[in-house]
Amino acid sequence: MPMIMDDDHYMDDLFGDSEPVHVQPPAPPIKGLSERLDELQQSACCQKLAWANTGCVASITPNGQGVNLRVFQRSPKDGRWALSDESPLEMPQLQDELQLVHVSWSHLGYDLAVVDSSGRVTIFTFSFSGVLLGKMNMTRTAVMDAEDEMGALVGLHWLPTFPHLQKTAIAWSATRNGDDWAYRLTHPHLPGPHNPADGKCSMVCLTRHGTIRLLYQRGDNRWLDTSAELESISSAVPVAPVSPDSPPDEKTYPTIIAVYTHSPHLPNTLNHQHPLQDAYSIVVRWELHFSTPTTLHYSFDHISSKTKPASSVPARQSLSIKPLEDVLSHSVILNLIPETISHLRFVVSHSDGSLEFRSRDLAERIGPDYNFDHVSSLAQAGFAFPNLDGAAALHVAVSPSSCVAAPLAPDGSVSTKPIGYTLAPLNGRGDANGNGHGDTGVGGDPADDPKLAAAMVALALQHYSALTTYRTADDVLMVLAGGGSGGSSGPATAAVHPTLKRLFTTQVYQAFGFSLDYVTPEQQKQVAQLLRMPLLYKSLSTQFVLGSSGAPRVGGSGGGRHTLQAKAAWIVLNLRSVTVNISIGFNKPENIRADLVHSLAGLASWSLDVMVYVVAELYYLSRAVRGNEDNRDLVQAKMRELNSPALICLLASVPRSLFRLLIRPLGAGLNISRRAVQNPASSDPSKAQQQQQPPPHHYPVAQSLAQRQQYLTLSNVYESSPLPLRAFEALATEVDAQVRERYVRAGVGDAERARAERGMLVGGELPEVLMPVVRWLLGPGLQRVKDEVDLAALLVYPVRWLGLYEEGEDEDGDRSGPRRRARNAARGGEEDVVDAEGRARTRVVDVLRKVSVPPGTRLRRCTRCCSFMEDVRQEHGQPLQNWAWQAQRTCICFNMWAQA
Repeated sequence: MPMIMDDDHYMDDLFGDSEPVHVQPPAPPIKGLSERLDELQQSACCQKLAWANTGCVASITPNGQGVNLRVFQRSPKDGRWALSDESPLEMPQLQDELQLVHVSWSHLGYDLAVVDSSGRVTIFTFSFSGVLLGKMNMTRTAVMDAEDEMGALVGLHWLPTFPHLQKTAIAWSATRNGDDWAYRLTHPHLPGPHNPADGKCSMVCLTRHGTIRLLYQRGDNRWLDTSAELESISSAVPVAPVSPDSPPDEKTYPTIIAVYTHSPHLPNTLNHQHPLQDAYSIVVRWELHFSTPTTLHYSFDHISSKTKPASSVPARQSLSIKPLEDVLSHSVILNLIPETISHLRFVVSHSDGSLEFRSRDLAERIGPDYNFDHVSSLAQAGFAFPNLDGAAALHVAVSPSSCVAAPLAPDGSVSTKPIGYTLAPLNGRGDANGNGHGDTGVGGDPADDPKLAAAMVALALQHYSALTTYRTADDVLMVLAGGGSGGSSGPATAAVHPTLKRLFTTQVYQAFGFSLDYVTPEQQKQVAQLLRMPLLYKSLSTQFVLGSSGAPRVGGSGGGRHTLQAKAAWIVLNLRSVTVNISIGFNKPENIRADLVHSLAGLASWSLDVMVYVVAELYYLSRAVRGNEDNRDLVQAKMRELNSPALICLLASVPRSLFRLLIRPLGAGLNISRRAVQNPASSDPSKAQQQQQPPPHHYPVAQSLAQRQQYLTLSNVYESSPLPLRAFEALATEVDAQVRERYVRAGVGDAERARAERGMLVGGELPEVLMPVVRWLLGPGLQRVKDEVDLAALLVYPVRWLGLYEEGEDEDGDRSGPRRRARNAARGGEEDVVDAEGRARTRVVDVLRKVSVPPGTRLRRCTRCCSFMEDVRQEHGQPLQNWAWQAQRTCICFNMWAQA
C-alpha cells in the first residue's frame, strides 16, 4: 500500500508548491513627492489650491505665474454639481525669477490673498455692489512690498471678521428621541484678535527672517501694513496652538503639533542590503498647561529690604508643556485641513491618496462607531472620502462642510470627489451586500433603516452649521444629488433615494426649529417676520434643489423635472422676493415716480399670473376628483399625479400669508396706475399749474406723454389679467378663516398643528383635519371665483414663464392630458389652440425683475437654483432702481451669482 507522501498530487495540495507566490513590491513614491516635501520643509505658505466658504476655488497655474478661479455650481440641465471652467485673475506681471507659491481665502470667503516667492502679498476682493463669483477686483498690490528673499512668508493666518464670526451657531450632535431627533446647538463666542472695523479683514504673516506682519483693512477698504521683529527666531515656535471651538462642558488644552517625515534616499533604494522602504510621517504633539495663579509666599514680608508687601504683587500663571505620545502615520502626511465649522477635527491628506478624519490632536482616527442613535460627525456616521489618484494627492482642498475634496492635477485641472457613505447605498438599492435596506428588508422604506436615517442627520448637522457660520452648503447638496468628476475612483456617485431626501429636508427644518405655523391671530400679528428670515428661505432653496433635476423651466426653455414640494418651495421663494420688492416700490405713493412704476410692472405681472396659475390648477384638480373631494387619499394621489402645488399654496399658512402680504401693495399699484392714467396732466399751462397739486389720497399724475406711457405699462398688466385681484383676495381670506376654524373645532394643539403645517409645506401631505376646507375650496370656493371670471380665458392664459410647468403638463403638452381636456371642456368642447405668444416665449426671464432679457445680454446665473438675471453693474453707470440694486446682491434663494 503506497504512503500518502509518495503521491506528488497530495503533496502539492498540502504545501502548494505548484502554485507560484507573487509578492507585490512596495509601490514607488508618487511623482513630485520629493519636491512637495521640500516645499513643506521650507515654508508653510505653499498652498497651491484653496476652497472659499463662498464656493469659489482658487488654484495657482502650473507655471506659477497666474491664478485661476473656478465656481462650484449646479448644472441647469441635469442638476449635477461640478466646478466651472477656469477664469484667470488679472494679475500684475511677475519677474522671471519669482513665482506664486500660496493662495488663501479669508474666513467669509470674500477676500483672496496671493503670495509670491519673495513674500509679497496681493489681495483680491469681490465687488462690494454684489458678489459675482469668479470676478474679483485687486484691492492690494504686491508692489507695496519689497522684494527680499528673507522676507518670504513661512506662515499666514486670516483673523476672524467682526462681528460676523461672533454671531454663529454650531450643531454639535443629534440624539434620537423616538421618531424625532434632538439637536445639541450652541452659540459659541469666538475670542481672539480681530479687526475692530466692522466687516473688515486682517491677517498675520511670519517671514523667514522672523518678522511678524499685520495686514489690516481700513473703513475705506484700503490695506495698511505694520510689522514687529521677534526677539529670536530660533527660540520661537512657528506654529499656532490648536484650540477648538468646543462645547462648554468639554475640557481641552491648546495643542502644538509638528509633523516629521521620513523619506528614504534614492541611493539606499538601489542597495540590496537596504530594501525599498515606504515613506512615513511621525506626528509629535505637546499640550500647553496653565497652572493656577499663584502669589508670593508671605515669608517674603520678613525680608528687611522689601519695598512693598508680598500680597501686593499680582498673581501669575505658570506655563508648562506636556509631551504627548507620538502618532505614526502609514504614509507621508501632506496636509492638515481643519474642519472650517468647528475645528474639532482635521481632514488629513496622505501621499498614498487617502483622506481621513482625525481628532484635533491627530491621535484618533475617526470612523463609524455603529451607534445610530447618536450622531456627531460625518465620519462617525459612516462617511469617508474615496482615494485620490497619483500626483493629484499632492495638492488637495476640501469644501466648507468637508463633504467634497478637490485635488489639483499636475496639468492644473481640478476635479471633485464627494464623500461617500460606506455602510450602505443611499440610492435605496439595498445594503452593502445587496440585501435590501439593512434592517428593513427588501422593499422597505429606506428612511426606516437606522443607519440611513443617521446618515441624513449627519448631513443635516453639516447643513445647519454651514448656514449659521456664513458658509455655503452646496457641497452637502452634491452628496445628496450625486456627482463627482475626474480620476479612476469609480463612476459618479448615485443620487440619494427620494425618501431619504425628504427625511433630510425634514431634519433641516427641525434643526433650525422654524415655525411654519401662522394660523392663530397671535401668530398672524408676527407674520411680517416671514420677510426677514433668511435661514428659512435658504432651507426652502435646499428643498427646491433636492426636488429638482435641473433649472426652473422659465420662458419655455430647458429645465428638468420638479417634484410637488420643489414647486411649492419655488413659489414661496418668489413670493417673498416679489413681496419685499413691490412693497418697497409702492410704500409711499405720493413720492413714486413714473420710471419706478414702470420697473415694477414685471413684479406685478408675476404676482397676478401666479394667482391665475393657482386658480387654474385648482380647477384641474377639482375635475380630477369630482364627487370625491373629501377623499383624502384620492385628492392626495391626484395632486401628485398632476404635480400641482396649488392646494398646498392656499392650505399651508406660510405661502397663504405671503399671498396676503403681497395683495396690499399690489392693490396700491393698481390704484396708482389707474389714477395716473385717468388723470393725465394737461398741455394747457394754466391747467397744468392747477394739476401740480396732489390729487386725493396723494396719487401721482402723469406729467407727460412719456410718463403716461410708463404708468400705462403697469395699468395694462392689471387690465390684461383674467383674474381680478379682489377675487383671489376673497378666496385667500376665506380659506384663512376656515383653516383656523377647523383647527379650533378639532381641538388641535400647537405641537400637532405645527407638525401639520410642516407636513404640508415640506412633504406635500394633506392633514385629515383640513379635508372640509379642501372640499369647500374645490367646490363652492372655486365656484365663487368662476362666477367672476371668464374660465376659458383663464385656463388658456399663458403662464409658462413662471417656471412651474414642465414638458408634457403645460399647454404645449400631450393633447390627451387632463389639463388639455379641462380647457376643452371650459371652451364648450372647442379644441384648445395654444397662444402663439405662449409658444414663442423662449427668452430668458430675469428672476428678480420678472422681465424678459433681450438676446445677447450679459447674464448672471445662480450657482444653486440656476436662475438668471441681467448682469447690471453700478460702476458701468447702467440705470437701475434702488430696490433692484438692493435685491441683486443675492438670488431669490439667497445664494451667490456667477457669470453665465
